[in-house]
Amino acid sequence: MASPNAPDDAPRSSLQPILKELCDAIEGCAGVPAALRVLRDAPALPEGWFEEDDGRVGLRLALEHTGWSAEIVFRERTDLRLTPDRRVPVEAMMPLVKRVLSAEIETRRLQHQVSMLHSDNATLLRRTRLDHMTGLLNGTSFHRTAHRLVERVERPRHVALLLIDVDDFKVVNDTFGHAFGDRYIRLMARTLRGTCRAGDPVGRIGGDEFAVLLCDIPEDEAWVARTVRRIQTSFMTATHAMEPRCRGAASIGAHCFAAPGPAYADVFRLADAALYREKAMKNSRSVPRAM
Repeated sequence: MASPNAPDDAPRSSLQPILKELCDAIEGCAGVPAALRVLRDAPALPEGWFEEDDGRVGLRLALEHTGWSAEIVFRERTDLRLTPDRRVPVEAMMPLVKRVLSAEIETRRLQHQVSMLHSDNATLLRRTRLDHMTGLLNGTSFHRTAHRLVERVERPRHVALLLIDVDDFKVVNDTFGHAFGDRYIRLMARTLRGTCRAGDPVGRIGGDEFAVLLCDIPEDEAWVARTVRRIQTSFMTATHAMEPRCRGAASIGAHCFAAPGPAYADVFRLADAALYREKAMKNSRSVPRAM
């Protein structure tokens, strides 16, 4: 098993330029063609000269504090031998070769660890910002993003905040089970993400509650009303395709405004009031439930 502190094969390949430079220098001292390679987690073989089964001569080096070793194999011929006098300058180079290789491997090990740290931090950031079930922004991240886009804009923009509440979600859970309920929530998330534009923040702010901030929209409330109907129709169609007995429904409260302007807390309160009116109107009309 590879050492957790050793670079992987990608950093190993990045050593090739320095290996070639060192190999050229060793060949110059030896007067014999050579091949230099580094080995990770190699068996604990002794340093020094060795002879391979095919008769080739080599020199093995232990690279301290790295878990790696290096081997230099000389390609001798009948007319080109690594005589004792040619071994002397090669041996004199070995401390330098060891230091250079150890430093290069350590540098790549640190680069690898930094890369892994960045990856871990990115994963952690996603986990703290995103809702684990849907992949949308969680409540905290959505409100923070919406607050910034509403109150800290550099140019005027027309915006609408939509608050979405899945109707009769308890009935869905009780009728089809909690596993289906989870799929139901994820389906609403996909509906919102597929209906809204890529740059519009979409979040799950509660168990069956969602929010969307539509930015840079036409100054036309009819445009927002059409978007609301498109979300509701898409969700109903998708839920019916998933379960023919189910007619998914959602109540949506919308508040349109110009930013910068009102405080985000006031915008949210007005959108929530619109959602409350929508749900009250549905109840007064005895709108059929999801089943």
